Amino acid sequence: MLFRSAPRVVSLCFMFGLYGVVVGFLMGASKEPAAKEAITSLVTIVSGAFGYFISKDLTPRFKAMVPPALACFLLSLMFSAHYYSSLKR
Repeated sequence: MLFRSAPRVVSLCFMFGLYGVVVGFLMGASKEPAAKEAITSLVTIVSGAFGYFISKDLTPRFKAMVPPALACFLLSLMFSAHYYSSLKR
């Protein structure tokens, strides 16, 4: 079922990966610890709202696209935050 909608999965992963890179850049490039906390809470709120809306009334085909998209988001967030924090040293 996931392979039939492969172009949608790839585009959703790309969008979430880009979102993760932007947030990771903001977290890694910031020198203030308060900015990291604010960004972390914002990401938590957005991810929670996304998870809530996904769990409501979607077909199983669309629900199958959520785990790869979240994995792309988390991986790009981790790597970009690490990369940009190493650049500011």
